[in-house]
Amino acid sequence: MSKKIKWSTIKVPKEFLEKLREVSENEGRAYWRVLTEALSFYITQKKRPKKKTELPILDKCSWYIAKVSMSVGALKETPTEKNLNYLRRTLEQIEERLGIDTSLLWKIANDYAKEQSTHNKMELNMTLKMLIVDIICYALMPKLES
Repeated sequence: MSKKIKWSTIKVPKEFLEKLREVSENEGRAYWRVLTEALSFYITQKKRPKKKTELPILDKCSWYIAKVSMSVGALKETPTEKNLNYLRRTLEQIEERLGIDTSLLWKIANDYAKEQSTHNKMELNMTLKMLIVDIICYALMPKLES
């Protein structure tokens, strides 16, 4: 007792058809199967609770790890007031949004900006790693409590 599929035709822009053809060929699937999956995904996304303003905690934490690492890297590469201010703003965001104390990294970064010694550079690297560990622990904490 198999159901017979009834077919129809739809009009789409040529650019859309070209993209559909490309996806279909790359995946070795019929157009209608690609469109069915796309429509299903669209419907699922529309029904999801509206949590788009609040990123999942792991995404948020990984972003701040990348951001603070890039800021410290920029400061180490070019220790200017401008790069020090970028780092300061990133650290303020981490404090405000994650509630993690960043004062030690800020102190070490200031020391490094004044004097780019090997000792200060090593301290900056170690303090950055400690902050990253704190951010990772923050990300894992809800999972550990449950």
